[in-house]
Amino acid sequence: MKSLIPQQASKIRSGVEIGLLIFAILAALFELGLFATWQEKLTDTLYSQKSAPNDIVIIAIDDKSIQKIGRWPWDRKVHAELLDKLGEAPPKVVGLDISFFEESGEDDVLLANSIKNLKNSKVVLAAEFNDGVLLKPIEELMAVTEAGIVNTFPDTDGVVRKARHVEQSGITSFASQITELNSEVRINYLGVPGTFETYSFSDVLNDKVDTKVFANKIVLIGATAPNLHDDQAVPVAAKMSGVEIQANIIQTLLDGNAKAGESNAIALVTLFLVSVVVALIFMFLPPLLIVIFAGVFIVIYILYVIFSFDSGVVINIIYPVLAVILVAIANIIYKYLTESTAKKFLRRAFSYYLSETVLNHLLENPHKIKLGGERKVMTVLFSDIAGFTTISESMEADKLAELLNDYLTKMTEVVFRNDGVLDKYI
Repeated sequence: MKSLIPQQASKIRSGVEIGLLIFAILAALFELGLFATWQEKLTDTLYSQKSAPNDIVIIAIDDKSIQKIGRWPWDRKVHAELLDKLGEAPPKVVGLDISFFEESGEDDVLLANSIKNLKNSKVVLAAEFNDGVLLKPIEELMAVTEAGIVNTFPDTDGVVRKARHVEQSGITSFASQITELNSEVRINYLGVPGTFETYSFSDVLNDKVDTKVFANKIVLIGATAPNLHDDQAVPVAAKMSGVEIQANIIQTLLDGNAKAGESNAIALVTLFLVSVVVALIFMFLPPLLIVIFAGVFIVIYILYVIFSFDSGVVINIIYPVLAVILVAIANIIYKYLTESTAKKFLRRAFSYYLSETVLNHLLENPHKIKLGGERKVMTVLFSDIAGFTTISESMEADKLAELLNDYLTKMTEVVFRNDGVLDKYI
């Protein structure tokens, strides 16, 4: 047992050293932000299609509506007429993701009156930042309602994953104005474009939709027609209209299920534990098992990431997986450089004296080679050739050598077949 301790201690020390080295390299890359975009793109793949609750409805300024009503932008009396129809079964909130930044004459009065007549509905208009300047609806409209900032803030790869809580001149974000909640969240997208219940603007205007479907709901009005270019990349699609992005932000706030990212400190602790623990385990496994174990660990970890994501926590995917792969490679190289050299030496030294079975057992358990020996119950075979002197004197040298070679080969094969050890020929 004492002979095992130094070897095990050496393996533990080597495993810790490999784990710490891999951790140091990956931690440095993590702090530099390498693979951050890849991490986000992998996380994007974890979103699944869900059904949208019926408390948010979209009225879409779509291609069909533009064909029916005419070229965009429409006269504001068109919007006033739509709001009048919504007043028949008033929604809880009406959010217009439409720019009303310039005066347009008498139609402004019509629109303001229609907003004012929605007494049982909260109406929120769109404001936005443009080149650092806050653009607000015209004063006539601001006098009868409020506005929210509709700007979205994509990540460096152009994908909108998070909503920010912005505020200027008493105006906060569009979603915050509608929900009266802080909109600084990672958006929990429900699914691809079209997930929310959507009606065509022209259908509502032309009485093809029963206005009762809007009663006591949050109604968002905005552009979905591709030619209006009010769309951006999101995790679940290459393009999603701005009004549906706002719907997802609002739904996330209402449900209180925003995705929470793990802190950098937790990510680094996880990376440290994975690097060191896996390196220690791999140090006691043969190369083939290292590869199998690495694959199993990666699959289990990815399942854990998916489960955590569904539970609302975004966990780093890339670095722990990289740690397992690099630790596996480092362990295999280490074993090749150390154990392979030792095995080659042992095979050369003992291949003439041990059966293949015993030799392989010795190569797999080199710790059994030690000074001092050990007590065992054994059988010793001593084989002699009777009358060898007389035989040798009566035969030619080459014939004698052939006889000895044939005899000793067959005797040795018998010994090796029984996992014996050849001591010597005399």
